[in-house]
Amino acid sequence: MSNPLSVLPDLITSLEQARKQQGLTYQALALASGLTPLAVRQALQGLTSPRITSVVALAQVLGLEVVIVPREVARGLQFGARSEAARVMTRVERLQADTAARDT
Repeated sequence: MSNPLSVLPDLITSLEQARKQQGLTYQALALASGLTPLAVRQALQGLTSPRITSVVALAQVLGLEVVIVPREVARGLQFGARSEAARVMTRVERLQADTAARDT
């Protein structure tokens, strides 16, 4: 089994990138999320491991969603994965593909 904290750096990187893209300071993000500026800065610089409630609060302010998915699905959601092979099909898409295959 892999280290459960191995996803934390990617999560923090995503939050920090969103903060920079939106031009928010740590102070502004802290004010909007209800966290202290020190807690926000330390979390987004990887100096501490934030609580899940803090991650969710930061994500909401940044217009992001924290979602838990099965590992099989997560593998298809790798950052930058653009190939059709890496794309995860929804159940509806699978049903449509199965129906189209049967009709041909």
